[in-house]
Amino acid sequence: LGLNKLIPQLSKPAKNNNFREIKNELKNTLLNRSFLVLFIGGIFAGMASGFSSSLNIYFNTFFWGFSTIQIGIVSIVAVIPGIICAMIISQRLSVKIGKRRAAIICGMIALILTPVPYILRVYGYMPEFGSNELLAIMSTYYFIEVSTGVAVTILVSSMVSDIVEDSELTTKKRSEGIFFSAQGFSNKAVSGVGIFLAGLITTLAGLPSDAKPGSVDDTILVNIALFFVPIYMILYLLSLYFLNLYKIDKETHERNISTINQRV
Repeated sequence: LGLNKLIPQLSKPAKNNNFREIKNELKNTLLNRSFLVLFIGGIFAGMASGFSSSLNIYFNTFFWGFSTIQIGIVSIVAVIPGIICAMIISQRLSVKIGKRRAAIICGMIALILTPVPYILRVYGYMPEFGSNELLAIMSTYYFIEVSTGVAVTILVSSMVSDIVEDSELTTKKRSEGIFFSAQGFSNKAVSGVGIFLAGLITTLAGLPSDAKPGSVDDTILVNIALFFVPIYMILYLLSLYFLNLYKIDKETHERNISTINQRV
């Protein structure tokens, strides 16, 4: 609603007259180097996201012993504030150090923190199973995880926006729709791989299908964590590696815009 008034000012997309023109536009657009690295990185990020999301309910219920109410509390005190915090830090960091560096730093913070609570739990340094003290610690952990993770998502989306002008220099067409639909497709398509991995791990670890909180052998829960942490970190690290190959910075983007304006 807020941006609706800007629609008349947007550039009008060039029409394609036949299938060959459509094919050439897709080819020239999607082979943009900066887009390719984000696209491949998005594939690994989508796997990691689906993997983590699928196992999150198992960890909260069985590994940490939280009740339904406690899981709801985590959402209120950690997830929602984390999303708000992500919007703030992504905007400020992108201005100070650039989008790519900001995304990598946020991603590395999330990556480094990933194994910490699981290691502490395995070695007996966490508070009592399902206690309020444990809830407070994990709420803090989830707050940082959501803040950094969502900040990366925001920054990557903004980086995809900057590719539009970079691609326009070559193709002479603006292709926002192609870029964002391809990026969204990659994340959603491969998140199913992460869900499959989550199911495979719970099966290999021997988690019963009718398991009840507090009644599962702790060895099974530890095994799930030992599978989850390294696989998740590898997927996330691969995503950050490709993100690091993105080369459009603020100066490059402004130069692209200036060149396009002069051409117009």
